Amino acid sequence: MFQRAFLLYNGKAGNGKTDKYLKDVVPRALQSIGELTIIPSKEKGDIESICREREVDLIIVMGGDGTVHECINGLAVSPSPPPLVVLPTGTCNDFARSLRIPLSFVEAGNLLESGTWKRVPLIQANHRCYTNFLGMGIITTASEGTNPELKETFGRFSYFLSALQSLREPSPFSYTITSTKGSMSGQAILLLVMHGQFLGTLPVQLDENAIEQPFVTIYIVKEGGLPFIKDLVKGLVSPAMVNESDHIDRMTCDQCQIETEPVLSIDMDGEIYMKTPVNITTVGKVITVRVPDVNVTSDADHTIGGAQDTP
Repeated sequence: MFQRAFLLYNGKAGNGKTDKYLKDVVPRALQSIGELTIIPSKEKGDIESICREREVDLIIVMGGDGTVHECINGLAVSPSPPPLVVLPTGTCNDFARSLRIPLSFVEAGNLLESGTWKRVPLIQANHRCYTNFLGMGIITTASEGTNPELKETFGRFSYFLSALQSLREPSPFSYTITSTKGSMSGQAILLLVMHGQFLGTLPVQLDENAIEQPFVTIYIVKEGGLPFIKDLVKGLVSPAMVNESDHIDRMTCDQCQIETEPVLSIDMDGEIYMKTPVNITTVGKVITVRVPDVNVTSDADHTIGGAQDTP
């Protein structure tokens, strides 16, 4: 039984389903929570501020990857952050996919009543944190080019359409990566620092439990990899093919510095507000998230395998 909890959601989300979601989730939440405060955000940054400044026993966040990104950056400053329940209602919901959290709102709501608590490392990038991915190059072009109206109407497919448009004339950039395992440099059109398994709903990493690991995998897509990335966006490429491609270099590490020429915008979990260079570390910050029990199956749309508890 939790004494006090916040239910946070994006008050500006215009999908018309918020009232329906709240009517479903609030009665279920009150069965295990003494005092539940429902707080819609009014401006960008509100959810982060609430998670940073107020103390509760549980945070329930209803939204997509951007809302989760705000939430974890607020929780990251706490020496003992409250546990988190994620009810995915966003466009891609890659964080939820990586933890096998059901995409069905009704099924995800079961996590208010039962489930397993999973410790998830946060990845620190300069003074900020992310959970799923950090990228630069054509991915930021795709994100910045996403039509908001198209996103509202077609959801995740708007990202694919925008990405395909940006891939017509990719701009190569120079990079240098200095990590605990050595240095790499060269030319690329895309650089990804993956922690989760999914990117824009597409499985990229082979490791089903990647988001639980205290390291990241860096994918460097060279200029000749343009046709390969187009196939990836279209869903024609498997994670195994990503790992075997001659056009993609990869490395794993727990700390690294990435420099680029020219300076590039950085996309973190779908949010763009930082530029290179960037220092990345996986050490020190952890959040606790509720996930389905191992034997509970959920949406076939994103379930690759059952979540496993670390000893």
